[in-house]
Amino acid sequence: SSGMGSCVTAVAASEPTACRPGGKLRHGARLVELFDAAKINALLVFPEFLVEQATTDPGQLKNVGGTMAFLNGVLASAPVVSTLGRVRTVQSEVRSVFLASHSAGWNATGEMITAKDVPVRGVALFDSFYGNAAIFKKFAARVGRGEIPNGRFSSIYIGGDPQTNSVALAEELRRVLPVGSIRVGAPRADLAASDFAAPPVFFKLFRTDHNLVPEKAFGLVLAGGGFDPIS
Repeated sequence: SSGMGSCVTAVAASEPTACRPGGKLRHGARLVELFDAAKINALLVFPEFLVEQATTDPGQLKNVGGTMAFLNGVLASAPVVSTLGRVRTVQSEVRSVFLASHSAGWNATGEMITAKDVPVRGVALFDSFYGNAAIFKKFAARVGRGEIPNGRFSSIYIGGDPQTNSVALAEELRRVLPVGSIRVGAPRADLAASDFAAPPVFFKLFRTDHNLVPEKAFGLVLAGGGFDPIS
C-alpha cells in the first residue's frame, strides 16, 4: 500500500518512470525485481486507488468485504503466472496476506487488518506509522503472543511521526509481551533479513531517505518474513 502521491507504476519499476503519459519521471523502487529475486511462493499485488493524489483514502478497501473482493478479483483475472521461467496456476483462495505499507499507506493497511475476513499474518510499515496506533498495537501484540501462526510485525522509520509512534508502541509492547518476542534495532544504517525473522515484532530507526525505505527494506522483509520458497 503506497501513500501520498501513490504511483504503482513507479513503485514497481526498476528505473525512473512516469506515472502518466508525459508526466514527470519518478524514482523506481524496484519492488517487482526484488520480489522476483526472493523466489517465494506468493503473489505480489499493488492496490491503487487515486494516482498521484494527496490522499490516504483507501477506496473500496474500507467497505465490508472490500479487501477480499479485491483480492479474489485479482486471482480470478490472473489464473496463471510465469515464475522463474515456468507457468504456474495461482491458488484459487487467499490463504494468508502480508501487508507492506509506505508513507500514507497506513490508512488502507489499517482497514485491511481490521477486516475480519482478511487472513493478515504480517505487516511491514516503511516509514508509514502516521496513524492507526490502536490497530497496529492490537495486531503487533497478537503477533508477539504467538496468536497468529508465522506472524510478523515491523516498523521501519526515519524520524517524525512514524518514529514517535513506533517508539511509543515499542515501549508499550515491551511491558506486556513475552521476553524475546520484540526487538528495537540499533539506529545504524544497515538492515538485514534476520531483523525481520526473529523476534517476530521489530522496530528500527533507519538512516535513509523517506522515498528509499521500501526499496531498501522490501527484499529483506521477503527474505525474513517466513514465506515458503518456490519449489
